[in-house]
Amino acid sequence: MEYPNPFYENAFQHIRYLAEIGEILPTNANMLRIQQIAVSFLEGKPVPELVQPGRTRPQKNLPPDGEFDIATGIYTTGTGHKLKHTHRSTTDCIRHGCVIHSPSLHKMRKFRTNWLMDKNIMERVCTHGYGHPDPDHIAWIERTQGKDPARKALIHACDGCCK
Repeated sequence: MEYPNPFYENAFQHIRYLAEIGEILPTNANMLRIQQIAVSFLEGKPVPELVQPGRTRPQKNLPPDGEFDIATGIYTTGTGHKLKHTHRSTTDCIRHGCVIHSPSLHKMRKFRTNWLMDKNIMERVCTHGYGHPDPDHIAWIERTQGKDPARKALIHACDGCCK
């Protein structure tokens, strides 16, 4: 990939380093923020925060599938977001697979779960930083809302890790 100037290249290398050591999640949003940072820097303006306020940093001790606390009903995603008021485990979770209570053995199972609040979709963040819709969540959307909403939920920036 060619960068418009050397500062962009250094910024991308820096963001990849921060992702490797677990300081930030290498999401598409953070990659876009690099452009803002580079422009601010080149124009002599204050550099904006790289990690978005309220965004939880990945926690290395969490399993990729996250953790569900039965006592409180709180699910902590693999990236550290805490989701309250999640549904209780049902026979549907066991029969069809459930990203929270009974994840199926799909190929993205080792990727960390991450909740997209704006889209109401659980995604799996691959090692390259791309968020791919979780197959169990997409299957639930299709069962409960139909094929069209499931197709819309599948639209994402992709590097091929979910194929």
